[in-house]
Amino acid sequence: MKRMATPSQVFAYAFLASAVSGVTLFALADLFWLIAAFPARPRPAAHPALNDLAWIIFTAPVGMIVAEMICLALAVYLDEHAEPIFPRWVAPFSLAVAVAIIPSTCAAFVKSGPLAWDGAISFWLRICSYAAFLVVMFFVLRRVIQKEEAAEAAAPAGEPVEVGA
Repeated sequence: MKRMATPSQVFAYAFLASAVSGVTLFALADLFWLIAAFPARPRPAAHPALNDLAWIIFTAPVGMIVAEMICLALAVYLDEHAEPIFPRWVAPFSLAVAVAIIPSTCAAFVKSGPLAWDGAISFWLRICSYAAFLVVMFFVLRRVIQKEEAAEAAAPAGEPVEVGA
């Protein structure tokens, strides 16, 4: 994202900050599962509460993922290269993933049904759409890296290469 010809590099740094905050919340949910699995002393009544807390922390906070998708979409839309770094279709795809993930916020206050933490929309739609995003972006990034390597190999030695220009 830092190689894109955008007015500033704010989208790259905002994307990074969003990704880091998401990892932090994921680690927090993992800690609650660990505490529930290995208690210091038997606390059978606390196990379901810790498990539910972990699942809600894992499912409901999606603001950082939505921020990632919006930052990526804006960076792709604003990339002024004649041949952009990422294909233009990545932007609407990122926004579609963001829209699919937003209903997961309902998991924080809905107890049953498709919007609960274990529901079809809050859990499965979020997981499947984000997994699809990861798979698609793997191939998109691989193609960008291959294109960059080909441009570097074709350039005369010692000359800087600008991919996407």
